[in-house]
Amino acid sequence: TTLQPLPPRVSTPALTHTTRRQIIGLDAEFFSVIDGSHNRRGNLSRKPRVGVLALVCKDDDGLCKVLFRKIIKPRLTADEELNLERKYTGVTWSDYHNGIHYDQAMVEVKSLLKDAIVVGHDIESDERALRFSVSSVAHRVIDTATNPELNHLVPSERGKSKSKLSVLTSALLGRDIQSSAVHDPVEDAFASLEIFLKYREIFEEAVSPCSSKTATLLDGTGRTIRLE
Repeated sequence: TTLQPLPPRVSTPALTHTTRRQIIGLDAEFFSVIDGSHNRRGNLSRKPRVGVLALVCKDDDGLCKVLFRKIIKPRLTADEELNLERKYTGVTWSDYHNGIHYDQAMVEVKSLLKDAIVVGHDIESDERALRFSVSSVAHRVIDTATNPELNHLVPSERGKSKSKLSVLTSALLGRDIQSSAVHDPVEDAFASLEIFLKYREIFEEAVSPCSSKTATLLDGTGRTIRLE
C-alpha cells in the first residue's frame, strides 16, 4: 500500500505576520447618563457613555502617534441627565461644549478602525460605552485584560479574570500610568498597544484554528474574529 501524503495543514494567519495592517490602541473614559424619569421615582439608573476617546498607533520611530482624541457628546433623550464624571475624565462643561457629536465621531472612528488590529484593555466595557461593536469594523480585536497567560506573568494578577492595566504596565513595561484619579486615554491606549506588541506571541498562542475564515480568541472574551 502506498501511503498518501498528508493534506497541507490549515492554520490561521499569524499575528506576527500582520504588520502590514495598522495596529491601533483604543481607550475610552466615560461620562455617565442618569435616567431622570427613574431618578424622580427614587430609582437611580446610571449608564456609561463614551466621554473621551483615544486611538493611537506607533510611528516609525516607535513613539506614540495620536490618530484620534476627542470629547464626544452622547445622544440624550429628554429624560436623560449627563454627568461628566470630572473626577475621572477631567472634562469641564467648557471642554464638553467644544466636543463633537456622537454620530460625527463614530463616522471618523469606524473609518480609522476599518480592517485594523485593535488593541484595548477590557475593551468590552469600552464597546458598551461606545454603543457599537469594534469587531464589526476591525480585522481583529485584542483584549490585554483577559489573557490568562499574560496575567500569569504578573504574580498579583494570576488567576484573575481581568487584570489591571496600571499593574501590567508597571510590571511588563517598567513605567507607571494612572498616577492620579484622572486617566489619560492616550496614555492607557498606548500602554495596551505596547503590551500587545511586546508579548504578541502570547496572543498568537491564544488563537485557535476553527476554519479557514474564522477563529475564536481564547482570551476569556469568547469573541469571534475574522481572519480573511
